[in-house]
Amino acid sequence: MPEIPDKTFYRLGEVCQATDTQPYVLRFWESEFPQLANVRTRNGQRVYSREDIELILRIKRLLYEEEYTIADARKALESASASTAAGRRARAEKQPALPLASAPGDAEAPIDEADARVSALESKLAELRCRYDDAVREIATLKSAEAELAQARAALEASDAARRAERDRALRVADRLEEVAAALEALGAGRARGDEPGVS
Repeated sequence: MPEIPDKTFYRLGEVCQATDTQPYVLRFWESEFPQLANVRTRNGQRVYSREDIELILRIKRLLYEEEYTIADARKALESASASTAAGRRARAEKQPALPLASAPGDAEAPIDEADARVSALESKLAELRCRYDDAVREIATLKSAEAELAQARAALEASDAARRAERDRALRVADRLEEVAAALEALGAGRARGDEPGVS
């Protein structure tokens, strides 16, 4: 297990560094694992206990190393630590707002607005990543549609060329038939006048 500094409470950035986990991943796990109920200070900043960090590492191991699904990992944690989770929730209810932001002499206080800005920027980054992925999928769809359109145009042009060639051939045949008809008509007229060879 990574070295965890010996402190009572840890800020989000410290937890991410200690567990090698991204903030948006922690937020997702918090929504999926009720055991991971962090506490907030009076100014709304999230803080974590050492137990939280150990739980995060346990979740990470279940999901990434043991390849549990979210649901299976949740069940495993529920069966292994139901009493611990209940105790932690009770402590959180008794201590809804920790005095970290206002405790005099506390080396970690105050937790300034930079943490809130970082958290907001991380959320925005996660949103932009999702929008980027959607845009990439849309571009792929458009490229596929363009390729299909190009194929359809090529097929249409080939069909038009075939129709033009067929029309030209039909016109040539018609011209030839007119020539033959004219020759036959001239031959018939000559016979009627007695111009046929051998007729006196």
